[in-house]
Amino acid sequence: MLMNRSTFLFLIVTLTVLLTSVRGQTTPVSRTQINTEDIPLGPPSLIAEVEKISGEYRLRVTNDDPSRRFQGLAVINLGTAYQQAEAGKVKMSIAPQETAIYLLYSMPVVGDQYTLVITDQSGTIVVHKIAPVRATNDPALTGPPPKPVSMIPIATEEPVQLKVKIRLAGGAGENDPYLLAFELASTSQITNARLSVKAKGLDDSKPVNFVGKTNLEFKLSEDLEVQKISYVVTGSRGEILAKGETDLASLMTEDVVTINGMRLDKPAYKPGETAKLTVNYLGNVPNGIRVELVVTDSTGKTVFRDIRKEKKEGELPAHEFSIPIPKDTRESLNVEYKIFEGDSQTIIDSTNRDIPVANN
Repeated sequence: MLMNRSTFLFLIVTLTVLLTSVRGQTTPVSRTQINTEDIPLGPPSLIAEVEKISGEYRLRVTNDDPSRRFQGLAVINLGTAYQQAEAGKVKMSIAPQETAIYLLYSMPVVGDQYTLVITDQSGTIVVHKIAPVRATNDPALTGPPPKPVSMIPIATEEPVQLKVKIRLAGGAGENDPYLLAFELASTSQITNARLSVKAKGLDDSKPVNFVGKTNLEFKLSEDLEVQKISYVVTGSRGEILAKGETDLASLMTEDVVTINGMRLDKPAYKPGETAKLTVNYLGNVPNGIRVELVVTDSTGKTVFRDIRKEKKEGELPAHEFSIPIPKDTRESLNVEYKIFEGDSQTIIDSTNRDIPVANN
């Protein structure tokens, strides 16, 4: 027992000597003094909003910093809550504890929602705000703003080149009323636009979304009392892409194609024979025509179908069709004939006739 205690005391003394030696050899770590002037300061704090006072849009910005001037750029977007467009850019220089009001005379768009982004001279975003425009009609606030406005012109976008062609088109059936057909063409993509048509007894509109070409049709009344017809194509931001006026008299005298006759080579046919059908046309259109012939039996089953295109300028040639009569046919066949303009889905003219079938 005495031996163990002596050993323990010896170990304690040895550890104490070692720790003292190590502590003596350790070099104290020197701490670098931090210069508070080297710490970069954040940009001045700003309070900003877009307001509308008696119909005039204003940008109100307050520099809340007690000692530093703020210099930077504000970008304002206006529109609806779902779609906005850039409305203006403003260069700003605001003294400490000062409020500047910028009267936004030249903004090309309007709206009740805005997005505001303010950056300092280094490009750091100081304000990024999305909010409704605060509106008031206080006449006392309509005087000149206390700060001059330095507006940066927005780079104007290339105007949309939209071509509109109007004509009358036939309905799906021979007795259907005429259609007012619009062919729209543009090299730019048209999105969220709208075509509105107005006349006596006609007030309608349709959405416009396309690339290249599209066709829109509006039904006209059966009595065709409408004479003057006006139209306007409005873009997604409310800008007018195209507008114009036409009348039925001029539309009826423009280039058009009509069916000038359908002739069979026999008065009646027996099952298993072939009917020869000749179709003549009157007139022509610049884009040519596409014709569709569909023959159905008494049950509505299609027994023959043919599609042809004709791009020839001048008078259109007659088309001849060889239509086989099914051997099990016991009743007359029906021929439905439609003329479309070029490759579009716009019907220019249409008609129906029967192919008599004799079972004797």
